[in-house]
Amino acid sequence: MRKYPFIVFYLRRLDHLDHLDHVDVWRVLHVQHDIPDWMAQPDAEEGSVQ
Repeated sequence: MRKYPFIVFYLRRLDHLDHLDHVDVWRVLHVQHDIPDWMAQPDAEEGSVQ
């Protein structure tokens, strides 16, 4: 995840006609700062988390 270092949790809200009305962003996490080491893959020293 070198190109996009953030994980975004969001919810798409649709109107009564199933058109995208808006997006609620719940949480934005920085992969290297907010994800604990124990959750990282074995190659985490390169900064990649899956």
